[in-house]
Amino acid sequence: MRIFFAGGTGVIARHAIPELVRAGHEVHGSSRSWLGEAKLRRLGARPVTLDATDADAVRDVLRGVRPDVVVNMLTDLKNPPSFRDLDGTMGGTNRLRTEGTDSWLAAALDVGVRTYVAQSFAGWFSEPHGVTGEDEVAELLADPPKSATRTVRALQHLESSVTAAPGGVVLRFGVLYGERTSLGTYGHTLEEVKRRRIPVVGGGQGIWSFCHIEDAAHAVALAVDSEVTGLFEIVDHEPAPVHQWLPELARAVGAKPPRHVPTWLARPFIGDFGVHLMTAAPGASNSLAARNLGFKPRHETWAEGFHTGLGG
Repeated sequence: MRIFFAGGTGVIARHAIPELVRAGHEVHGSSRSWLGEAKLRRLGARPVTLDATDADAVRDVLRGVRPDVVVNMLTDLKNPPSFRDLDGTMGGTNRLRTEGTDSWLAAALDVGVRTYVAQSFAGWFSEPHGVTGEDEVAELLADPPKSATRTVRALQHLESSVTAAPGGVVLRFGVLYGERTSLGTYGHTLEEVKRRRIPVVGGGQGIWSFCHIEDAAHAVALAVDSEVTGLFEIVDHEPAPVHQWLPELARAVGAKPPRHVPTWLARPFIGDFGVHLMTAAPGASNSLAARNLGFKPRHETWAEGFHTGLGG
């Protein structure tokens, strides 16, 4: 198949494109510069320089390539997201998930793509009661913390638009870790853990679900080859509370155990959304992805992955 990979120089693309090429697909990937073009060639893709926010340019490129599948993994993260002011640091990505989703989806449908794959996020932004049935995924927060409202609304727009479209697939990835991620060797978040700058807040009861970057890439390949549509959570087998996984991550990288701070002390620094993540966030389940996409994480749990899969 002919695949157009939007966000072709991103961290998921760096792992997914080679897998798609090995499977025999013709992959075209977008970048914003000649440097990105060189990276795409090394991955085995045919590069296209493109302003992903220009709806006319997007339409013209897809009409030229005529892909069978569009994979949209676009983000715009110039700085690490701030828990205290998530919307303030997610503005570019939120626009890509709203206006960008509209223009990319319209252009993809215009050229008759078979499948359109988009990315969302599992766990953090979901309702605390989580999944209510075997074939369901959790609803996104109806009343999110103020600092995360625009981010949640952008995800809701993306998910509803893509799943309503013919061939639409949304992959909700868990917290990504591994090579070239923030939770990989030399990554920003991992360095903060080493410096003991990320504490266990309150009782640390917030549940996080993780996904190794190679498993995220493999899920993209599965979605490309499948005719199944809908919304799937791409996570490992073991959702875990902060008070469990954070000390284990510190041990895995040879750091001292994380500090413990009360919620009232942390709130001014991490905001209501940060407190939600640390004390009340729900986990996610890969059961629907397992049944419908055949997803089986190679790194089955974060407990193993933190010790073997952070990258070199």
